[in-house]
Amino acid sequence: MAIYLHYYSQAKARSRLLCFGQSIRRGIVIFYFCQCFKSHIPDLSSNRFHGNLPPLLFSNQSKIEMFDVSDNQLEGVLSFSTFANASSLQYLDLSSNCNLEIETKSPSWAPTFQLKYLNLANTSLNKKNGHVFPTFIFTQVSLEWLDLSHNMIEGSIPCQLLFNTSIRDLSLRSNKIDGSLFLGCFANRTSSLRSLDISDNSVRGSLPENIGHLLPNLYHVDMSSNALEGIIPWSFGNLSFEC
Repeated sequence: MAIYLHYYSQAKARSRLLCFGQSIRRGIVIFYFCQCFKSHIPDLSSNRFHGNLPPLLFSNQSKIEMFDVSDNQLEGVLSFSTFANASSLQYLDLSSNCNLEIETKSPSWAPTFQLKYLNLANTSLNKKNGHVFPTFIFTQVSLEWLDLSHNMIEGSIPCQLLFNTSIRDLSLRSNKIDGSLFLGCFANRTSSLRSLDISDNSVRGSLPENIGHLLPNLYHVDMSSNALEGIIPWSFGNLSFEC
């Protein structure tokens, strides 16, 4: 059975034809590509696709810039090494596939891409490796938007996330993050973050007095449902929060 989908590419301002093959085994939908395409895959989010993503999905797709399969019913184990050769990939959304186990630690791999947008919210992230933060993110110097919420991530927030030179919007809500905010980070650094959500975790301790200096661009912050204590730093008054 073949499925033909038309999608619109703003870059080319015209319609391209994409062909997917579909086979069904015991209710599992398996996709395979039957035609190479230039740079865009149609938005496949908010459907009922289920089954595994093939491990060779991006083996010969170095020009793909965007891939969105969020809000489906995908499952199984997906290694991030699947995307290792997708050197043009900038936008990746695998979120809201709650039975999809995403492993970023193994097997060993090195990214050739530089993402601008990454959403892995509401998946099962690094379950086999203790729900740790994905370290490949620290190599993403163009990343602007990152959502790792609802993933049972453990440990403290790495300084590389808070003080990444490119990340503007960071959501880590509803995990098992603990430790103190800015623990071990250099006090004289400033962050590019505009939006920070660490709500519904176990972050503890007091906020640093110079938090307004550390996060000078912050306009939206949610730190609710944690174990923070102490006084609200006066430097918060220097920030321009949205109403």
